[in-house]
Amino acid sequence: MERSSTKSILITGIHSYIGNGLKEYICHNDLPVDVATVSMRDDSFKKLDYSQFNSIVHVASIVHQKAGKIDFSDYYHCNVEKTIEIAQLAKEAGVIHFVFLSSMAVYGSGVIRINKDSIPQPDNYYGRTKLIAEEKLLELADDNFKIAIVRPPMVYGKDCPGNYKVLSRLASRVRFFPEIENERSMIYIDNLSIYLYEIINSGSDGIYHPQNVEYVNTFNLVQEIASCHGHGITGIKILNPMINVLRKYISVFKKVFGDLTYDKSLSILEKGNYQLVEFKETIKETET
Repeated sequence: MERSSTKSILITGIHSYIGNGLKEYICHNDLPVDVATVSMRDDSFKKLDYSQFNSIVHVASIVHQKAGKIDFSDYYHCNVEKTIEIAQLAKEAGVIHFVFLSSMAVYGSGVIRINKDSIPQPDNYYGRTKLIAEEKLLELADDNFKIAIVRPPMVYGKDCPGNYKVLSRLASRVRFFPEIENERSMIYIDNLSIYLYEIINSGSDGIYHPQNVEYVNTFNLVQEIASCHGHGITGIKILNPMINVLRKYISVFKKVFGDLTYDKSLSILEKGNYQLVEFKETIKETET
């Protein structure tokens, strides 16, 4: 089948927050891209005619689940086996570009500032299977099948799932919160959608590390969320010595109060600016 002059992409994961964010961005801005979606929860993806697509944007995956709920084989089947299966189908059909949504989790929790020399050392099933999928995808890459791997940090925005949602519920209720100095890389869904579109539009390959312009301090984040709900939050420092110890050893404290950032040099997009929505505005748009 001959492709039309309009770029055509397939997004995997019909319930994906990132996938739906990208589709909404493309449609809302009337960009010259035809977007199709497919579920990876059954075998429907095996029956598609992939020759009609210029790019596959593979976002479907099993993300973090409670310990004991699913085992490594479940992660591996979804995050590795299905990823490679759809990539092979796409390559055989002549698709020229495959964009894989990986994760900052491939670096593990023992790192503070990730730079160009940082070596991935995942320490959970999600991060491990994402890294394995990356490695297997790169084995498929050649001059006619470009692989772009995107490792976003925590993604947030209107109706987002995950840790941000938990923190938002907390911030809308409490009046006091620990004032700890920390820095986190995060990315707003619209900024990520712009980033992904630029990669798709250019057909770029390589490994990418998008993030917002600003690093996020957890206390400032909670303050901004609370402000959107019409109240303030007072910072307390009396618990800081204890929290500083706990965040070294306990996962939940590390996630909330620890440091985890990309060096900003990793996040420059040569073909355009994607960090268009500044931090305060992103929280306002997320919370209202």
